[in-house]
Amino acid sequence: MISRLVAAAAVVMTVSCLGVGPALADSVRPDFRINEPTGGDNKLPVAVEFPTGDYMVVWQSFGDSERVSGLYARRLFRNGDKAGKEFAVFKAKGAGFEQHRVAAVGNHDFVVTWWDGNRLLGRVFDKRGKRLSKFQLAKIPESRNFERSHTIVPLGRNHFLVSWGGKGGPHGTLYARKFRKSGKPIGKAFQVTKRGVWHTATKLSNGRLVFYVFDRRKRTIFGQFINRNGSKHNKPFTVRKNVTERTGPGELSAAPLGNGSSVVVWYEDGGAVFSNDIKGYIFNKHGKKFKNEVLIENVYNQSVYPVVARLNRDKFVISYLSVVLFANYNYVAVYNRYGSPRQDPFVLNSRFPASGRSTIVGRESGGFFGAWDDRFTVAGAIYK
Repeated sequence: MISRLVAAAAVVMTVSCLGVGPALADSVRPDFRINEPTGGDNKLPVAVEFPTGDYMVVWQSFGDSERVSGLYARRLFRNGDKAGKEFAVFKAKGAGFEQHRVAAVGNHDFVVTWWDGNRLLGRVFDKRGKRLSKFQLAKIPESRNFERSHTIVPLGRNHFLVSWGGKGGPHGTLYARKFRKSGKPIGKAFQVTKRGVWHTATKLSNGRLVFYVFDRRKRTIFGQFINRNGSKHNKPFTVRKNVTERTGPGELSAAPLGNGSSVVVWYEDGGAVFSNDIKGYIFNKHGKKFKNEVLIENVYNQSVYPVVARLNRDKFVISYLSVVLFANYNYVAVYNRYGSPRQDPFVLNSRFPASGRSTIVGRESGGFFGAWDDRFTVAGAIYK
């Protein structure tokens, strides 16, 4: 036990002295600040890329005497330069704003969703921060087993899908519904599964959706294909059995690949004390697992909060938070379409140490954009 702690301390000293880990040679723009300085906390950024190549970043801000707490956003040009001032998406004023999600809708608009207590709310903005619509997506009766969980998937130029679970706790039912950009629903809400609410979802290249869900009672992750009309396509398929309890809400992440395939990642207990591993698999359009397991093993540190994004040519990238005693860094690992690593993981943030999970977006032109926080600062970096 003592030897493991000593080794972990050595890792911390090595990273701290170097300032960065194994670096990617083709970084376009290293660490840069996204938010304006405030006296409060700024954290948990999420980001999307518009078809034009610009980015929109949304984060939580807990205000001081001069700022109201809530969700704030800022648009960035494709090179990382700021495209105007940051603006408020939602000023809390006593209300809640948990588990915010963001998706691009059309060429320049975006939708943000979040939980305010037992209400799932949403707002649509244009790229300049002008609000186009606001709406309530769902309302779950609060109970002892209430569990907040949701995701958002862009479907086309003016449509998006929201999935949520709440009533019945982590063992409850997962629902989904399509919406127009105006917030007007398209059809009725439909049931995805009765077996769990902790989930993620993504749209595949063949037009279908795939949901990856954690069944806490059976400690199993499974997948379910959904057709465009909301009907289920084939039976659920097993992703992994005997998953540790660490996989919770918001801790599954998936991305589409070519030919209707997809990759899903999560984290669970590793083989050593104080260690977690990032794990995942690639599945084809029939729910058949590829041979290679996506695995990031860590002997002396905790790797948590993985986020996966597709790159061009069916490569994909995973960002995750690595915790070694008192030093946190967001690492990035790049894989080919078969789940084989292209290189060793490298540190995403060298100048601003991480305090929480990062977000990552694959660029249509190649490479990726990543964002993270050090509790006070929301920062980003761009790589080829």
